[in-house]
Amino acid sequence: MKIVALNGSPRKKWNSAQMLQSFLDGVHSVDSAIETERVDVYDLNHKGCRSCFGCRLKTGETGQCVVRDGAYEVLRSIRSSDGLVMATPIYYWDVTAELRALLERLYYPGECERTIPVTCIYTMNQPEEVM
Repeated sequence: MKIVALNGSPRKKWNSAQMLQSFLDGVHSVDSAIETERVDVYDLNHKGCRSCFGCRLKTGETGQCVVRDGAYEVLRSIRSSDGLVMATPIYYWDVTAELRALLERLYYPGECERTIPVTCIYTMNQPEEVM
């Protein structure tokens, strides 16, 4: 079993990253044989979807983004994983821009060949009433 963990925060050791690491530590405490891959999204050299429709062409990889930048191998890894966990601070009522750009490349309507469980961990500097 393999779980890909995305740290969508620009900070590698702050709240979102710490919560993500606690999640991964919990996974390993249950079963040390589970493979985990942590990706710091801000380290990737990538952009959002270019609307090139390369993923819709007959490439043999239905829905796979064909743009070969820093996100390419991460996207392939996610698509072959058994689970995905995303940790992100909330900036302006949404996930961070870098994580959003990666998600644009991961999803394409109508092109999902299978589903995988997803867990979202988010942090925000707001009182509970605002959430």
